Amino acid sequence: MSNLSANISTNTTLGWPPYVHEPHLLRIIRLIFVSLLAILGLLGNLWVAIKVSKRRSPLSSYICNLAVADMGVLALSFPIAIIKEQMPTNWPLGSFFCQYLYPLTEVFHGASIWSIAAIAAERYHGMKIRTPSKNNGKRTHVWYILAVIWFSSFTFTSLPLFFFVKYQKVDQGKFCIVVWPKSMQVVYAVILSLLWYLLPLTVVLFTYIYISSLLRSSTTFHRQSLKHLKHTPLSFRLSATETRRMKENKRALKILTPMVLVFTITMLPLNTLRVVLSLRPELTMWKYFLVVYNLSVIAITVNSAADPLIYFIVTNNFLPNSFCQVFKWLKCFRDVDTRSQVLQRRKNCMETMQLQRFDTRD
Repeated sequence: MSNLSANISTNTTLGWPPYVHEPHLLRIIRLIFVSLLAILGLLGNLWVAIKVSKRRSPLSSYICNLAVADMGVLALSFPIAIIKEQMPTNWPLGSFFCQYLYPLTEVFHGASIWSIAAIAAERYHGMKIRTPSKNNGKRTHVWYILAVIWFSSFTFTSLPLFFFVKYQKVDQGKFCIVVWPKSMQVVYAVILSLLWYLLPLTVVLFTYIYISSLLRSSTTFHRQSLKHLKHTPLSFRLSATETRRMKENKRALKILTPMVLVFTITMLPLNTLRVVLSLRPELTMWKYFLVVYNLSVIAITVNSAADPLIYFIVTNNFLPNSFCQVFKWLKCFRDVDTRSQVLQRRKNCMETMQLQRFDTRD
């Protein structure tokens, strides 16, 4: 997101382009919407990270890592993107933040994307090997993978920016921009699109297709087995085993379905815009560039904020327990209201009966 937002500041140093701006009311509504989305996503990911960190499975480690990365995107990258869009001629965070902290915020994007791929790969591994290992070596292996994810994300996204991010204070204002050498921006954009979009998308799609085919074959085998071994003791044992496996496959398929859809749709605008602008930088002067940029920011925010919904499917009894507590509280309040209403009715009834008695005596 850094090189895209830097294009806005670069354009303003060359003269303000004739961008198409939305009406003032629509801009306020958009900012409120994406801000609320980011806040809800931040709180949701924080809750997930706390909840999942208590578990020891490899899948829980990847989910916790994804939650942390998404929190970084929503808490750091998102506000910077809004600042660059709203104040393109007045960078308010100073030279140190621009040159040293601003590039670091990009590390969260790569970590988030490859955490999703790691979750998909873990589900694939769980389908291939039905007796998961519970030894410490498995846990150590997961930490190695997480370390590679963060190191690779820093190397390919943040590290190059340290050499090309510049803080400029001129008559037109204060700018934090990325000054790329000739053809270097194309290389950077292509590498990021390959490593942070096409390759992880391939991993997730492959896992999705594999589990889908496994689910179909399991269903066919299950039906044929019951047909040939009907009403035998073996059929009941086979039925229970295959039913359990089919449920596991269906659960894994439910995990990957939102991952494929959300990741493919929300990350496509950013990667497309990144490659197109690296090949044709003059398109940053296009009057609708700011509209496309804002849509890309919204899509990235949705991608990070929607992940807690994916955790709802990934982890068994994760959010349902929380919802059950809420429902119990609501039911308790409802019961309190009901009891109070009953008592009030009884009181009114008693008062009415007493009045009737007095009337009868009179």
